Amino acid sequence: MNVLARKTKALVLGSRIPKRYIVTSGFGQTDEGSGADPHETGSFDEALVAAGLGKVNLVKYSSVLPPEAEEVPLEVAAEHFHHGAVMDAIVASVSGGSGDVLVAALGRMNVYDHESRHIGGFAVEFMNCRHGGTRPAVEAEAEDAIKRAMEGVFQRRYRGKGYRYERMPPTIISGFVEKKYGTAIAVIGWVSYIHPVLGETAVEPAEE
Repeated sequence: MNVLARKTKALVLGSRIPKRYIVTSGFGQTDEGSGADPHETGSFDEALVAAGLGKVNLVKYSSVLPPEAEEVPLEVAAEHFHHGAVMDAIVASVSGGSGDVLVAALGRMNVYDHESRHIGGFAVEFMNCRHGGTRPAVEAEAEDAIKRAMEGVFQRRYRGKGYRYERMPPTIISGFVEKKYGTAIAVIGWVSYIHPVLGETAVEPAEE
């Protein structure tokens, strides 16, 4: 039966607004890998599993946080994960080989206008692969880079407007690759949305 066999009404929806999100990270390594990108079939998947995202499909987003956005614990959100569901996400990911030190990091900030009203926020990503070095050193590098990136994001948009921003704690994951392949990943993953209703429209019957 054609569900549009007769004229009916339908909602007109605006662009969806991300609402709740999780923040997680993981490091994975393996001796298994194949093809042009051996990390994709091994260590990247290991990192996803370590981050608690082994059964969702990540789709990368850019890095603007709506004022409605709020973080929820991964363990709470995971109760509602559906196998194979799509998760829109802000992702920092880096892969390397044996002997490399990997770091992936995400920073978040909230922006307030000249009357201290919260207008939304932003995320910034950082990732690096060093052959040699230490995990504390690359983590310190990541934290410094995130701070500078957030300042740049803010100044490009709000310089001279009397606005201010507050940094949230960064998410930083590092690891030393002992096996052939390794991946570090940090993720802000959206788990719910607001769908603004702009109105209604008539839907004409479909042509047979």
